[in-house]
Amino acid sequence: PDGTCRLVAGLAAAGVRCLVRHHDPSWDDSSRPVDYRFPLNPDGSVHVAISYAVADGLHARCGIEAAVLFNSVPESVYSGGCRNRTRTQLGVAQNELLLLHPVSVYPRKNVAGAAELASQFAKQHAKVVWWLTGAEVNPVPDVFVHRFIGGRCGSVADMYAAADVVLLPSLWEGWGNAVCEAAANGKPVITGEWPALVDM
Repeated sequence: PDGTCRLVAGLAAAGVRCLVRHHDPSWDDSSRPVDYRFPLNPDGSVHVAISYAVADGLHARCGIEAAVLFNSVPESVYSGGCRNRTRTQLGVAQNELLLLHPVSVYPRKNVAGAAELASQFAKQHAKVVWWLTGAEVNPVPDVFVHRFIGGRCGSVADMYAAADVVLLPSLWEGWGNAVCEAAANGKPVITGEWPALVDM
């Protein structure tokens, strides 16, 4: 958000009206300072938050009033993928349990937590495959699973069609699109605990 803050401040100083969308506020990330240096309602700026939790935080921390506009999941984009073709491309057999973790690897995504969940599944199922789309190699090499797959394959719809379970144990999310995407495909999802889940 820091770059966005500077941009909005500069545009507001030049008299340009801004529509500012707040998605991942810095106060939700324990690895960053809590100070949210946003211009306090510069003239002409309109603020939109991705969830009521973010809107409440903006009001409490910055005195900013924001409208709430949830992310939407267009069913035509996120459903209708090809399960069999995608699993074949991945080399995943029908008797393997495919756990989709559709994230990039950085601290708040809690990749270690997903690895632990995959290990728990492996205690109940002989052939668990952990699919982390944001990594080519396993960042948690001692995870106890049958197999690891890294990287993307096919469309977003194909990824969800291929999966049996979706993992999103993030420490925080401004929204958490994967929850909605999983729901659009009728897939169970295991999440972390973050405030925007209440809005979903």
